[in-house]
Amino acid sequence: MISNASSNTATAPPTGLSQSPFANPWFYALLSCFLLLIFLGIRLIFDSDLGFHLRGGQWMLQNHRFFTTDMYTYTVSDHPYLDIHWLYQIFLYLAYQVGGYSLLSILNIAFLIAVFFFTFRRLRLTNAPLWMCVILLGMALLSSEIRFRLRPENVSWLLMAITLWVLELRSFQNRNLLYLLPLIHLVWVNIEGLFAIGWALMTIYLVSSYIHNRKIDFQLLKYSALSVAACFINPNFLQGTVFPFTQFYMISTSNIFQQMVGEFQPTWTLASNDQIYFWPRLPLLTYKVFSIFLLVLILATFKRRKTHEILLSLSFFYLSTTSLRNIPLFLLASGPVAAAGWRDLEWGWLLKFQRSVLSRPAMAWTLTFCSLLFCLRLVTNAYYISDRREEHFGLGLDSKRQPVRATEYLTDNHLNGRILNLDQYGGWLDWKGPQKIFVDGRLEVMGEKFFSEYITSFNGNGALLRLAEKYNTEIIFFNPAMVPNWAADLWRAPDWRLIYLDDYTAIFLKKGYAPGTPALDRDHLLREWGIPLDIADSATSILQAPYPSAFQIWLQGFVQPQSYPEGLYTAATSFYSQSEKPLDSESFYLQGIQQSDGKYFEFYLDLSGVYYTAGEYEKSKLCVERVLKEIPTNTRAREILAHLP
Repeated sequence: MISNASSNTATAPPTGLSQSPFANPWFYALLSCFLLLIFLGIRLIFDSDLGFHLRGGQWMLQNHRFFTTDMYTYTVSDHPYLDIHWLYQIFLYLAYQVGGYSLLSILNIAFLIAVFFFTFRRLRLTNAPLWMCVILLGMALLSSEIRFRLRPENVSWLLMAITLWVLELRSFQNRNLLYLLPLIHLVWVNIEGLFAIGWALMTIYLVSSYIHNRKIDFQLLKYSALSVAACFINPNFLQGTVFPFTQFYMISTSNIFQQMVGEFQPTWTLASNDQIYFWPRLPLLTYKVFSIFLLVLILATFKRRKTHEILLSLSFFYLSTTSLRNIPLFLLASGPVAAAGWRDLEWGWLLKFQRSVLSRPAMAWTLTFCSLLFCLRLVTNAYYISDRREEHFGLGLDSKRQPVRATEYLTDNHLNGRILNLDQYGGWLDWKGPQKIFVDGRLEVMGEKFFSEYITSFNGNGALLRLAEKYNTEIIFFNPAMVPNWAADLWRAPDWRLIYLDDYTAIFLKKGYAPGTPALDRDHLLREWGIPLDIADSATSILQAPYPSAFQIWLQGFVQPQSYPEGLYTAATSFYSQSEKPLDSESFYLQGIQQSDGKYFEFYLDLSGVYYTAGEYEKSKLCVERVLKEIPTNTRAREILAHLP
């Protein structure tokens, strides 16, 4: 039997768990990690892909066949649709039929628990102490939580974790479960394109075995070949099997997708600037700390590292640098490598520090306490709002971020004409909309040429109107805060009118379409949202009102439910786009400041621009000064201040 483990650790029993785990403080730290995992998983479903996954499962069950061409759009209906998620979509739709959106949330949490359970088991296979495994497990879940979404990739994480567990179980304990590999890949190929990662993992272990034993591991080779063969058992046969490679080529060589799709952003260059004020700081910081830590461990114990450990770390680290969505893959793959490297370090000062600090019960109780405090900030939504993230604590559907009400408005008012929609809303419109859509998030179906044409409309200066004219659209359905240039183009166009606006979605109709649907009156909207029509008269007092310090806001996040007035920000952004009448947005900004007790600087920053454009310089100065107290380096605020008379 081939064994890649070093002789001095391969048979040693794991340390850290006594016969009575309840007597070990690190057992409670471990439980708190999984509790934190559950709380991080309890988030409302906002993912834009949900709709077309549910619609796909429903369509296949109703029609008893698989997709061949796109069925959802009127723009690329001739494009082939290779649905590699078909099994996931059917499972998702059946689960929805049984328990609705809440059951989908619960199932997602169950998948995440299983992923990190197998990750913890793999950490323990290295014979690293329990305290070491708990710390690394915590780093893994903190870095990965940015992708705790209801998506097929979470199932891929689980299948990847099981694949690694099978390979490492054989390597460390001579237990042979290789027969599971073909079964895993048979499921994986019909769930998501990441099944190719399984091929890479088996190849890495084959190479490592050959290097260290000077002979081919024929048993692993046999089951690897069977696993590859199993991947041909999919509705699209060869096309389905090579799909991941064509998809990777498309994403890695296409600047338009890398530039415009958030999950494809590179990890080491993402930081706050004058265009991006907010990003997930803690997950990215944890990821970077782990990366540097792993590098140090590998260099310090290089002679004791096996080839598969080096290859796993390097290959998955490279993947993690290319896009945010790959961070969990890196942590899941290389966590045990870090555990083994940390275990093998023989630095005297570090061993002393571990004995006196890291492995002590006080550290275990500290981590347990911090995890519980973290859970409080999740329940209040303070953790998510601090980075202005899309997530919200809860089970089931996020009926605000998913354009539920706006889509119902289309249906209830029989607005089923040609629609031009934002791609993030395409999935929900696939699921619940009354008509075929313009675009959705299936990039492989949209294609680079069409997607580039669509993205060009974000540039303003009438680009959206030219796109709408080309496709003869009658309805435009979008979030003004995401694409303010769309709103600006539409306000300047006499042939378009705003007829609906909620917290996240605006609907414009073309002149002549549905003439019985009236334009939305701003004052009517103010009354409907409970905003005083004369709130602008109190602008100076609102802007001068004291606001809580950053420390006060942080403390409140442990005990008080937090909310962000995003609907007011969306409305303000929409009306601010009317360059001829910028003060139309003033009431929404002021209400947002008042409603949030002045917590969020971006309301002041945008309002400073409103006042500057309108020539109300004293109010603009009040706004700018508030921004610079919180962010002294903000370039936009400093430029406005420099130009004030």
